[in-house]
Amino acid sequence: MNDILGAIKSGWQFALRHIGKILLIPGIALALTLLIFPYGDLRSVVATTLSRQLGEGVAIDFTEAGLSFGFPIAFELTDFEFDAPGLPSLAADHLTAKPSLLSVFSQSPAGTIEADGFFESTIKASLSSAGKTKAGANRQNISADIQDLSLAPLSEALKQSGLLSLGLQGKINSTLSGTLDPSFEEQPETDVAVQGSAVVIPSSQISFPGMGPIQTPSLQLAVLDLKAKLSDGKLL
Repeated sequence: MNDILGAIKSGWQFALRHIGKILLIPGIALALTLLIFPYGDLRSVVATTLSRQLGEGVAIDFTEAGLSFGFPIAFELTDFEFDAPGLPSLAADHLTAKPSLLSVFSQSPAGTIEADGFFESTIKASLSSAGKTKAGANRQNISADIQDLSLAPLSEALKQSGLLSLGLQGKINSTLSGTLDPSFEEQPETDVAVQGSAVVIPSSQISFPGMGPIQTPSLQLAVLDLKAKLSDGKLL
C-alpha cells in the first residue's frame, strides 16, 4: 500500500514540476495534425458541402486546399471556381481567406479575403465589426480594393449570362469603403471610386418607347475617373 501511495505522490510531484510541458502536448499534437493533414483529400467533401449549403444550382470547386499558420490563420484555395444561377462564372487562380478568430466569440463575422487572377485582377476585401445599430443588430465595416480588372473577360462573362450586351475593353481600379447593416434595417454608408484607362465602350442600339432603336456612338476614354457616395438612401 505504501508503495502505491509513494508512486502516486511521485507522479503528482512530476506532473507539477512539468505542468507547462504537459499543457503544451495537446497544442503540439493539434499543430502537427493540422500541418500533415491531407487537405487535398477534402476537396470533394468541402466543395460538395459548401455547394449544398449555398442552395440549388450553386457549384464550388478548387484543385487544392491548404492552411498556413499566423495571426490570423489563412485558408488557401487554388484554381477556385464559383457558379450560381443568373450570375457569370467566377474564377480565381488563388483565393486566400483569413477569418478573425475573435469573430467566433463575438458572433460578428470578420476577416479578409484576397483573390489573384479574378478577371486578371488582384482583389482584397475585408470585413470588421462597427458596433451596433439602434435596433441592436451588428454593423459591419466593409472595404474592397480592386487592381487591374480587365473589362474584356468580365464583359464576356456577363454577356454569356445575359446580363450585358456590350463588349467592353480596358482596365479599371476601384476602391470601396463604408459601413453596412447586414439586415438592412439601416441604410448603408459607402464611398466608391473607380479609375479606368483605355476604356472602350462600343456602339450599341437602345430602344426608346415611341421612338424605336437609337444607335449610340462608340466611346474611347483614355482616362476614366468616377466617384460616388451612398448616404441616407441617396446616391451622390
